[in-house]
Amino acid sequence: AIGVRFTLYDTVFCFVNSHFAAHQNEVSKRNEDFADIMRGLRKLIDSEKVELDTSVIHHLVWMGDLNYRIDLERETVIDHIANSRWDELENEDQLHKQILDGRALYGFVEAPLAFPPTYKYTPGVYLNGLRQYSSEKNRIPAWCDRILLRTLNNVSSKILEYSDVACEQVLTSDHCPVYMRSECQLVHTTGLRGRDTLLRLSRDADLLYLKVLELVVKPLPKHENTELCTGDWMFMLASNAFADGSFRSTVMRDVKAPHWRDHAVETVRLLENKIELLAKKYVSVILRCNTGKGIEVFSAGCILSLAGCSELDLPDSSALSSASSPAPNPNTMSSIPIATTNNTSAGVGSGTSSVSSLPVAIVHGASSELAAASSMTSSMLSSNASGIQQPSLAVKPPVAARSRGAASARGNAPPGVEFHEVLLRNGVPVGVIDGRYTITRPMTEKNLEHSCPPSGSSSRMQTPPVPIRGAPSLSLPRSGVRSPEALRRGSVQR
Repeated sequence: AIGVRFTLYDTVFCFVNSHFAAHQNEVSKRNEDFADIMRGLRKLIDSEKVELDTSVIHHLVWMGDLNYRIDLERETVIDHIANSRWDELENEDQLHKQILDGRALYGFVEAPLAFPPTYKYTPGVYLNGLRQYSSEKNRIPAWCDRILLRTLNNVSSKILEYSDVACEQVLTSDHCPVYMRSECQLVHTTGLRGRDTLLRLSRDADLLYLKVLELVVKPLPKHENTELCTGDWMFMLASNAFADGSFRSTVMRDVKAPHWRDHAVETVRLLENKIELLAKKYVSVILRCNTGKGIEVFSAGCILSLAGCSELDLPDSSALSSASSPAPNPNTMSSIPIATTNNTSAGVGSGTSSVSSLPVAIVHGASSELAAASSMTSSMLSSNASGIQQPSLAVKPPVAARSRGAASARGNAPPGVEFHEVLLRNGVPVGVIDGRYTITRPMTEKNLEHSCPPSGSSSRMQTPPVPIRGAPSLSLPRSGVRSPEALRRGSVQR
């Protein structure tokens, strides 16, 4: 395989051209080729910490001689071709079966195959306006040459045209070329940045932080790829939206189904402080499990969209403070969650989010929608007017359903945006993660006037410190919290 990657505005495109193993019965070898290519194209990824399937690529086009065949006798295939019964052939296409079973090219879509199989033709022969299939070695005609498209959640794409290039001028091969024309949404954030971007980013009160509140790993029941192992688990977050590299969770030792809760990972400072920019960002989530001898036995990941933060109750950053506001002290002051959600599902890891087959991802959905979507089986994934499809990775229920019962769903649990994503290893689903995240802002002086004890009081704040990386610091005495008047006199290094 060979690949190329480029960025147009803030939209990342990637094209992979590949050649899989040949012959009718080599389906497993073709699946292995796909996994090897996913693992091997290292120069197309964001960083060495992620794989190609967990790298933030908005539109990924996979094409080439994939060599998947049709599981029918040659005479039957020839008869269906003569009568243009494409649906009958498509139902027995090996590639579609592998996608539906989650064994290769998971998440990719393809337009309907409404043209003759592209292999095996007799080179140089063109009779009565048609190419002729070769009888040499009794090869069964098949759609070996394919083009598929995978688009990230919350970014749209549409295949407009998909066909073969059957003309008298292209007769040199026993294959027939194919082409695809598509429409892909561009992500463009530069125009949303104001002239005072640097000033906004320098205001301590305007800083936003990402906090993972909860994350649990689950297997895919009744699926061959989803046996979770017992060992030492950790997860890592990586994104170009972070101000300071990647972040690791605490290690959960000697467990099989890890469940991280609050304070399992440091609060992450974000580069953007405008919610409309942050909603266009993505976070790569990578999970690893090591045995007691340090041998890695499980590695998988997913791409988490931050689009859910667009529905948080977040005030405009320009109205929060002026540039003269003093800096917060992340070591002694708590963070104020500015996120309110419209979730109604039960707690992460509850029975409502169990799955019976390949799951779908629902962003901040209601419990009824989550239970219904999570119980979808692979048999429901079938060809339709848009070709072979995977379940939507960004199913949003109606607004009324999302907001119903939001206050009582989790009791006193911190607010947050739910996420439910499929874990991939070399492009193949191997598990599920459920969790919640929120967006926080450090407590500033205006809030301290209501929470700090009067000057001279011996009372101390009882709020535990919140670890924040990349946050500006303000030195405070160890003997207690200074009054707001004393804070005003402190100097801040910017």
